Formats: sequence, structure tokens, C-alpha cells
Amino acid sequence: MELKNLISCIAAGKIEAELEGVDYKSSWQQHHGKDLSAIGNHEKIATGWIVVGVDDDGRLLGKDKSWLKKVESDVSAHIRQYLEPSWAVKRQFGEEINGSCCLFIEIENPQDVVKWNGKAYKLVGTASEEMRQHEILALSLRLPGTDFSKAKYNGKYDSSLITEFAEQVTSNSDDFQMDVSSTPPNEILSKLNIIGTNTAGILFGAFPFRIVHFNEDGDILDQRTKQGLFHILSEDFIEEIQSRSRTKGTSVKGSRIAAAEEEPYPLKALREIFANAVAHALYQRDSGDIVVETHPNRITVSNNCTLEAKAFVDKWFSRIHKPMNKHLMNTLRVPKITDEQGSGKMRVFRLMLEDGKREPIVEFHSLGGYGKWSITLFNEEKNKELKLISEELSSHFADRDQRRIATALLLWRNKKWTEIEHYLDEHFQYVAEEVLKNKSCPVSRWEDQLYTKRWAQTRLTGKVTKQFTEGEKNMLLRLLKSITEANNGHISSEEARKYIGLSDSRSESTQLARLFAEWRDQGHMEQLKKGQWRFINQSA
Repeated sequence: MELKNLISCIAAGKIEAELEGVDYKSSWQQHHGKDLSAIGNHEKIATGWIVVGVDDDGRLLGKDKSWLKKVESDVSAHIRQYLEPSWAVKRQFGEEINGSCCLFIEIENPQDVVKWNGKAYKLVGTASEEMRQHEILALSLRLPGTDFSKAKYNGKYDSSLITEFAEQVTSNSDDFQMDVSSTPPNEILSKLNIIGTNTAGILFGAFPFRIVHFNEDGDILDQRTKQGLFHILSEDFIEEIQSRSRTKGTSVKGSRIAAAEEEPYPLKALREIFANAVAHALYQRDSGDIVVETHPNRITVSNNCTLEAKAFVDKWFSRIHKPMNKHLMNTLRVPKITDEQGSGKMRVFRLMLEDGKREPIVEFHSLGGYGKWSITLFNEEKNKELKLISEELSSHFADRDQRRIATALLLWRNKKWTEIEHYLDEHFQYVAEEVLKNKSCPVSRWEDQLYTKRWAQTRLTGKVTKQFTEGEKNMLLRLLKSITEANNGHISSEEARKYIGLSDSRSESTQLARLFAEWRDQGHMEQLKKGQWRFINQSA
């Protein structure tokens, strides 16, 4: 519907509630974004609209400009975070009609499936319903887009790989049920809506990857090239990688001695880095050039990528993502091999830390018109103590994102805050600020510095010291002053112990009392009553 006619109808109170492609909202809520997806996915609607500030009966709700400013901000933030691709919303703008403000959101299909918070929706009458996986694949194939994985493929397939993939599909998806043993490979590809596409060629055809094994000295032990990238996602391949670095030990159970085999890498982390390489490779350049390199203490997986990928190298915690090969990704989601949430790198980071391993390394190298992306996992155990603290933090932070950020901040305790901010997108920067306010956070922040609280420092080093160093005293003075500024400098001994990370034991209570007495003698504090203190000279 043309904008001019839509505004005229609203002004005249002649709203057609059942008008296809136009939806009215009295207010905006995050879940209303599913209607953006549904309108955007309707193939017969060239341009759709959501109008906020009008009820279902067509009445203007008398909203003012301050309301409009807030709702514009909320919608913009939600679109950036949840809408994929975000340019499905062509524009949004405010309009004052008969003295009442409304927000107009214009939606156009971007030639691909439109998703909200990782899910695709369709219009059923005037309602928005979630699409099933086979509907998403079919719609993705019909829309033109610029997706390389949807382009035509005329090469041969490895039938055994197709069968193996189909078995995994039937085990993980109710949408695709078939008798794999009696279904011809081409029929399987047809059921999956990938026959004759590069998606099938990438997974089961002539698209290659290389695997190179090195010894401790960095010399090549062997290397080979295989075709059909579903190989890299198989359990056999993952077991091969584990066996290259696996060590054997013994464990005593009662009177018996049993052999125990170590898993060098978290299984889910390996699956994630292989799936990400397959899903995000730039296949237009040297068929993606996916390479797996194994060393005794590490594994590196690399692939060609777009130059835009450079922006995501440092973002360990980010919901922002630039999806590649959407039809391929949709296909890999069916057997639950991967997802499209942009959380893969974040998940790998978490899995490695939770397993007590070193922090992964991501690198990007520019190769002219494209780039090379790589991620390295280490099998050395460097963070055993951090792993234990992370488990302890689970009882203090019910929110999953906050718990992960709290662990990450402890890992990054020796870095500058300005450096840490580069690792976090806008959402996770906010989460980090909330975590730092929590008294259970293992670190505190003052300006650009992080300070490891006493209890966390004790867990990490195993050392218990009863005296603060002069450096610690200066840091704590500045830290506690800044924390108490909003409370006119007031702080209780109990609160201070929590911020510093001291327990309520007699020895640590005495330790804090001595510190406060020293600051009192130096003119930094005054005691109001037992257990209650106030910082003075706040501008100092």
C-alpha cells in the first residue's frame, strides 16, 4: 500500500484491519518483530508496513513526541540485534497525524529469508506463525539473492556422504523423516531442497579441504586433500583429530588400575570450529581453501572469507554476525550441526575456558580482495583454577551471559578496560557493566584498570597474604571512593569486604579494619559508628 494512501486512511479513521501487509500496534514490544519477518517473507507483498501508535480499531492513541523518540530508539535497537538481514526494514520514521504521533516501519523482502531472533515467520491470515525447516529451505531456494550456496552445481556426489548426512537428519529433525537405506541419494537431495545446488556440491561433491599434520619441530608428517566437506563434520574425522594429541594415563578404582584416555579438545568446540569453517567459507575463492593443521599442542582451522570478517576477529562476545552461504547454513541447521545466531566463536571461547584450556586465538590476514580467517585451539591445560572459579560463579550469576562475562573478565584481569571493550559488542558491554556492579564479580574496575578481588586472587595463586601492598592500598582507595560517590561516600565494612573480595572471617575482618584505620589516620575516611564509614574529600 502506498504511504500517502495509508496516512490518509489513518487520518480519516478508515483503517482496514484485514489489509494484507499492513499491521497496527498500539505499542512496540520485542516479540512484535516476528511480524516484520512474516511480512518480509510474503512473496506477494512488495512493500509492507507496521504502524505503531494506532490500535486495532484504527484509533490514534494521542502519543507525543517524547514517546515517539523512545519507541524509535527501541525499534532501532531491536532491529540491529534481532532482524536478519537488518536491511529488510527499508526505513522507519515518525509522523504526526491529527496531533498524534505514530511510527511507520517499511518492510521489503531483501531477496532472501527474513528472520527475527533466529526464526523465520510467515503470514497465516493476519497472524504470524513460525516457519518449519522445509518451508525455510524452499523459500530460500525460490528467492534470487546472491547466495553462492544456492547457485547451480553440475558435478558428481559421494553417495556414502549423502546417506550419512541423511541419517543424521532423520535423527535430529521431525520435518525430514525417510527410510535412508531405501531412498536413492538424488531423492534425499530433493527432499532437502538442495539437489543441483552448490550446497550439495560443498557437502558431498567436489569441494575440497586439506589436512596437514605437524610434529613438535614444525615439520610436516603427512598431508592429504579430500573432497566433500561433510567429511570434516563427521565423527570419524573428529576422532582422528583427538587421537593425534591424545595421551593415555591410569586411574585407580578400588583395587583395579584402569586405563584412561584424555580428550585433548572439548568435543563441542571441535565440532563448532569445523562447522563454522564449512558454513562461512568464501567458496568463490579457491573453493574456500579450508585447511586443518594439527600440532601436538594445538589445532588451527582456516578458510577464505570476506574482508568484512575482519570486524569480528576481536569480538569474542558478540551477537552481531554477517551470515555467509545462507542456504548451506539452513541445511546444516536441519541435523543440528550449526546455527545462525552468530554465537559460534563465543561458544568456542566458553567451552575452552570451562575445560581449563588456553584462550583460543583468532587471526585475520588480508589477501587483496578477500581475507583468510583462522582459529587456533590449544590442548594444554592452563586455566584449571579459572575453571573452578567459573563453576563457583554459576551459583552467584543466574544469567548465563553474566556468568560467562564474569569468567572472561577474570581471564582478562591484566588487560586494560579499553582493550577489553573491543572484545564485546554493544550488548555484552552493557552486560559487563552490570557484572562489575555485582558484589560477586571476581574483579573490580577503576577507570582503565581491573583489580582482582582477594578471594579470586587466592583461588588463582593458592597464596594467602594478610598484608596489602602499597599498590593494592592505592587501587582500593580509588576503587571504593568511586563506588561510594553515589552514596555520599558512605560504606559499611560488610560492603567493603564484598567489593574487595574478603571473607567475613575474623582475620580478614581485622585486615580490613586495619586498612580503614590507616585511611582514617591519613584523613581519607571517618568512622560514623561501628561498621559504618564515610570517605571524605571526595574530589581528591
